[in-house]
Amino acid sequence: MASEIYSLSMAFFAVVVVLTMQTASTNSEKMTAYKPKYSTKTGYDLAFDSNNILRRHLPWKELFNQTVSDLQTCTPAGIYAVYRHGSRYPNMKDIGNFSLLLKRVKENRVNPEYDVLQNGKEMPMELQTMLSNSGEKELKDLGLRLTNRFAELFPSGFQLSEFAFQSTHVSRVTNSTLSFIKGLINDDNISATVSSAQTGVQTESKLIVSRQLSISKESVNVTLYNKSADNLLRFFDVFEECLNQTNEEEKKFLEKSDEVGAMQHRLIEKLSVPGSKEKFNLSRDDAVNIAKLCGYELALFNYSHWCTLLSDEDLSVFEYKLDLKHYWNRSYGHPVNYCVGCNLVQDIINYFDQVTSNRIDARKGVFKFAHAETIIPLESLLNLYKDTKPLTASTYQENQNRQFRTSWMAPFAANVAFVLFECPSNGDLPVNKVEVLINELPVQLPFCQGGLSCELRDFAKHVKTLIETCNVNNTCKENCSSESCVSFECNAWTTFCLTVVSIIISVWIP
Repeated sequence: MASEIYSLSMAFFAVVVVLTMQTASTNSEKMTAYKPKYSTKTGYDLAFDSNNILRRHLPWKELFNQTVSDLQTCTPAGIYAVYRHGSRYPNMKDIGNFSLLLKRVKENRVNPEYDVLQNGKEMPMELQTMLSNSGEKELKDLGLRLTNRFAELFPSGFQLSEFAFQSTHVSRVTNSTLSFIKGLINDDNISATVSSAQTGVQTESKLIVSRQLSISKESVNVTLYNKSADNLLRFFDVFEECLNQTNEEEKKFLEKSDEVGAMQHRLIEKLSVPGSKEKFNLSRDDAVNIAKLCGYELALFNYSHWCTLLSDEDLSVFEYKLDLKHYWNRSYGHPVNYCVGCNLVQDIINYFDQVTSNRIDARKGVFKFAHAETIIPLESLLNLYKDTKPLTASTYQENQNRQFRTSWMAPFAANVAFVLFECPSNGDLPVNKVEVLINELPVQLPFCQGGLSCELRDFAKHVKTLIETCNVNNTCKENCSSESCVSFECNAWTTFCLTVVSIIISVWIP
């Protein structure tokens, strides 16, 4: 009965969304401007505008009919998706900073308009970095929507063993995995136990997830790796010495920019008692922390009194500050930031090879659960959301219409899905195509010509060129930093890469 109600609801959603999209396409001048958000501290639902939040519920044919017409005669053959954990509580440092802010507000006179801030409560330190209830719901909803979007991969009575799961060892990620699985099967009644085994010098662990069926019990293993061995999902730890670079742009923007200074001044004026000569004591760091606290509380509780202090300009400044952080630490600022993720891209190609060669062990889907530091480099490897000029501390105004916005690229529960389709052709063999979705919506890959979907051979050709130029090793002693190394702007770590790239380009690109 519940599934029938859900199906009817989705049919209603489909009609509403189609009408909404038609209205938007004919009245584009009425669309609202971009509203700044909270970078990687943005709750998943908050990352969407009113048009796109409904599109998440559409079955794939109705979704792609709006954008990818060449897939209408195709059938989903497999899916490989990477998910960030859901909304979590702040870390120890942030909780400490928020507590100091709250203490200062309670111990000093503030503008009566904002007296409600003095009733605030501290976040419990014991919940630091833990997955929240809202985070659990985000992942559960993602699982449920996925089964309804790609019903061909999840027919009635499907088995969890038809799919593969991997999570990082961090509790908020493993709990996100469990929530996602609950959504897939639309059932909260599952159990989970951890099993570990020593293999050489490494400890290999797995999370055994079980559910009771009508006449039997079904179990599926979720692969876990420890921090030092997870070069697929926590490559930023494995290759930490390669990535340990000072982010001068973020630091300059925080400490020296007029924009952060103006934000600080606006907040001081709002918090100070009107007519008083004594101004509320607030540093630049405090101003940024108010915006961060606002983002966290919205993600966790769907409300925050701290947000009432912030204008759109304040949020825009805050968002740019954190975008600078991720741009230079995890993305296009230094090509090494995302080259370390090449193993993950190779794993995607390996999966597609298994499916298209009809291997008996090929799964219908592969699901990975990780972090923003996994998602952002993956998107960068695909050359998505790249602006023509780099983001710097001095180019805030110039970058108001930038593509690189981590509020969309990596909010809580962010996801990147690679969907493999089997399509009829004029020849004897079917044609395989790949469509990429970011946060459940289709995107155009820069190297896919003529449409949002790519033929698998073209997708694999470009990705293999990328992979061959990633000379990943544990020393990273030399860093070829020229962006001319390869068309993906992905540099290898030894001068040998120059020779390798020239050979690969001549072989793979006619």
